[in-house]
Formats: sequence, C-alpha cells, structure tokens
Amino acid sequence: MVLVLAPAAQAKGPFEVCGASGCTVLAEESQASEMPLNVFDLPDGTAAAGPAAPAPYYAIRFADVSEALSYWLPSRSLLRVTQNGVALWRPTLPDEDAFLRDKTAGMTPYPAPKIDNVLVQYRRVKRPAGYARLFTIGVAIAVPPVAQKWLDVWLSGPVSPWTDGSVQVSISHTGNYLRRNGAFFAIPKTVADRVRRRQPLG
Repeated sequence: MVLVLAPAAQAKGPFEVCGASGCTVLAEESQASEMPLNVFDLPDGTAAAGPAAPAPYYAIRFADVSEALSYWLPSRSLLRVTQNGVALWRPTLPDEDAFLRDKTAGMTPYPAPKIDNVLVQYRRVKRPAGYARLFTIGVAIAVPPVAQKWLDVWLSGPVSPWTDGSVQVSISHTGNYLRRNGAFFAIPKTVADRVRRRQPLG
C-alpha cells in the first residue's frame, strides 16, 4: 500500500508524526508515495468506525503546516482520516500500524484531552465531568425518532481529534435518543435527562 496524495494538497515539507515529546519524520515529501500509510481516506473495503473514546494520540501532518492531516490512537490502533470533508475513524492496517509504532518508538503521545467546556443548546454545563461518554455511548437505531426535536451539544477543550468540531452531537428534547454525526442512538434515559438538565455525567 502507498500513500495517496489528495489533489488539493499544496503543503510542502516532509510528513511527520508529532506527540507531546516532539516530532519525527515519516517520509520526505519526494518519497511520500513510498510510505506505507494512507492518511487521507478509507482504503477500499474498509468500514468507518464510530468516534473513539478520548485516549493518548499522535498527530500526522506536513512539517510546514500546523493543522493535522490525520490522528493516530496507538492504544486502539485507529486512524482518524478525512474523506470528502468528513472526519472518519478507521482501523490501521497491519503495515500501517507497524510503520507508525516503529517511527514513534520512544516518543510520548499527546494526552487524552480534557473536555473542559460543554454547552447544551447554548447554555453552559457548570460541571462537565463525564461528557466525553457522548462520543461513544449508545446502541445504533436504524430509524430516527419521529417528529423529535433536538438540543445541540458542543464539547470543547484543547485542540484534539475530539474537540476540533468534527463530532456533531445532539440530545433529543424528550425520550432517550442521541444524534451523533447524523447517526441515531438509543441511550439510557437517565443519561439523556442529565444532559438536558446540564448535570455531570461522571
């Protein structure tokens, strides 16, 4: 497998992987096509996974650009890529995982981010402990609730794969439903009630 370059990518400099302890080069720009890593989309036949729970991570980027192209969670062997403007999680392929683990040997990843600010329909949650659960909680349902109104939930903190606006979350006005990136989930009603009341979930 080789890295597939997005046609619109105009950045310069080598590809690198960065963590809390610094960065290391993955490949020079001229050798990018030989790198066994796809940071731009889902390989053929690969299904997207749901948002991962916050965990230590690395950012993959061009050296001359601060914005990340992709994120890697070593503890879960997951990559977050962007396809057609949508952020998606997918499992790393075996050669990708081996390549990244070799390159990051001895490096310290960025810590799992702390969700330090939560708004429910524009009103602040005073004690947002446990709200990271909204990234992963729920049982998927095929049919969305009929005539349901939704309250938007914003989760923010230091820039990370979970706090860069890529995960859109809403809670149902009544009942026990969560909408996450356009998909619908049934969640415990006690959790839904606490979100609506802007109470801690921890």
